[in-house]
Amino acid sequence: MMAVRCPSVPGHTPFEAYVDGKWALADMTTGMMVFDDAGKPMSIEEIMPCVNVPKAQEDKWTSDPKRGGFGKFAMVPFGDNWDVYREVKAQQKLYGYNAYPIVYCLRPGEVFTRYLDPGLEDGKTWCFWGMDYYEHDGKKQHGPFRNVTFLDDPPIGQNRNGRGYARYSNGVFEYTPPLADGRYCDGLWKEGKTPNLVYADHMLRSAEGPARLVFEHASPYVIAARAADNGARKWNVRQETCSDGAIVSGKAVGEVPIAVSVDAGATWRTIGTAKGAFKFDFTDVVKGRHTYLIRFDLTASDGLGALKLRTVTQVSRAVFPRLKDGGTTVTYQASGQVPVIGGPAMELAERFRHKAMETPGMRVYKIVAPGPIRHVAGVARCSDTREGDGPFGPWSVEFSVDSGKTWITGMKPTTVSKAESDWGGGRHAYAWAEKDFADGSSKDVLVRFGTRDILACEVYATYEMPNTTPVTVTYGWTEGGKARHASHEIAAGAAKDTWTIKTGKDVVTKWVRMEGK
Repeated sequence: MMAVRCPSVPGHTPFEAYVDGKWALADMTTGMMVFDDAGKPMSIEEIMPCVNVPKAQEDKWTSDPKRGGFGKFAMVPFGDNWDVYREVKAQQKLYGYNAYPIVYCLRPGEVFTRYLDPGLEDGKTWCFWGMDYYEHDGKKQHGPFRNVTFLDDPPIGQNRNGRGYARYSNGVFEYTPPLADGRYCDGLWKEGKTPNLVYADHMLRSAEGPARLVFEHASPYVIAARAADNGARKWNVRQETCSDGAIVSGKAVGEVPIAVSVDAGATWRTIGTAKGAFKFDFTDVVKGRHTYLIRFDLTASDGLGALKLRTVTQVSRAVFPRLKDGGTTVTYQASGQVPVIGGPAMELAERFRHKAMETPGMRVYKIVAPGPIRHVAGVARCSDTREGDGPFGPWSVEFSVDSGKTWITGMKPTTVSKAESDWGGGRHAYAWAEKDFADGSSKDVLVRFGTRDILACEVYATYEMPNTTPVTVTYGWTEGGKARHASHEIAAGAAKDTWTIKTGKDVVTKWVRMEGK
């Protein structure tokens, strides 16, 4: 876990990270880091004396090549924001936030393709989640837009201004459950009952009476959407009718009702009844979500001969693996961990609520997993209703792997005053913490939040499961405009694999695909 803090400076909200024994500015809003004469990152306190000098002296200091550090960056991409580092009013408390772990699992028959640039397979199908900056940079291209992107603006060299006009990546999950050989069971929703199913007469059906087949989609990437009326204009994918973000298709024998849930099965919405060859677009039901359940009602005479789920997500391109000229060494790593999702929607966390252990002002959640717990995280959104300038709270986060006999401090009880936070005068806070469990000694964990005015909570965990699926990794790129691709298979159970992709000149990375066998 990396320590971070949020200083209060005039008119701005930057962040700092604790790296190599000291604080370092990591301002993602302005895309700024600052380096000293030795090329080491500086904190805001270290920068202040260099800013509070006459303008000519300041300009000389910022234009020095040493300010570029290891990446040889241009020093100030937004010069008008440089003045905010003249003063630190306070180190604001409880500003951080924890969320869905960056873990996903490919099931047998599942393919995950990441596209570096938006547009999907044809380069023209814009699917995203957020504000549409259509024509913002003079190009008719839909989706979120950012013009500060140091590490997305190669090649590295002195005086780079960090304005790469980057948009976003897309990820596409395509899941074709192997219905005939029983491996579809690996993709069933673990919290649902395993149905009494058989594959006979060229379909998956109930052995006797009615049965329900429930699959789960879950990933750390938000489900994207595209305006159904996708003309040459700015779209509002949050409010408009959308399509192409989530599609179910296949072949049914008889009639198979299909329903979708976004609250872990508490409620369901019917999206259609499959008859023969079918295809239903349910983007509007799941857009902006990270997870959903899809249910198929089967009988002894109504079943599925084929099934495919396609879910389009929005992915940050900042961590996209890039190929380079003259060959690229690729290292694949598998954690062997499966996520348990209790957020960000409140109803996803409420199913883990453990009210029997709660006391006034406290909330307790219990996660039970089919494998050893390796990681747990929790975040509480709080707002103290008392009058005055504080202190407000205290708020805390604790964990237990022995059914509450002992508790591990994740975040010690912390109060906030008006002077320490300009967010609601100190009344509002995010109390969060995370913990790794290297020994894997428990399959359940408790998360306890306290002690007052908690509005909502989220809980997440990962547990260890055997890796039994081989994975094929394929890279797609161009060399001088000509398409190239190369594949490599990774054996089931391999935690790490390294190989070299032969590339020539003028390499431009296009996509990378991982396929579970």
